[in-house]
Amino acid sequence: MKLTPHFTFDGQSEEALKFYSVALNGEIISLIRFSDMENSCCSSEKLKPEDQKRILNGCLQFGENTIYCCDQMPGQTPTQGNNVMMDITLLDKAEIQRVFETLSESGNVIMPLAPAAWTPLYGMVIDRYGIYWNIMQK
Repeated sequence: MKLTPHFTFDGQSEEALKFYSVALNGEIISLIRFSDMENSCCSSEKLKPEDQKRILNGCLQFGENTIYCCDQMPGQTPTQGNNVMMDITLLDKAEIQRVFETLSESGNVIMPLAPAAWTPLYGMVIDRYGIYWNIMQK
């Protein structure tokens, strides 16, 4: 199991990744824009042109560490509490299901476990303490 921070911004995700890459001597290894997602809630035909360049998923690696970043959906504003998420990456599908179900108890499922563009299995949940969790398969 690997635990990784995930920061959410309001349109500044790419700028933040560039800043952190310099500050932490890292490398941006992935940058998926909302416009890159066809047939989804973020596909180009469903977004204003200025929102298509928002970052759906960005990844910075430095040393043995990783930071993920994304931009909030258009019309939503990140606030303290939902602007930092914890990402858990697991290999075993049964363990992913167990972790997801446990964190969901008395919590709120935002996205049920399903395949995503960047991972074979992904889900998002807010636990009973208000912490946002992204659970995914490596």
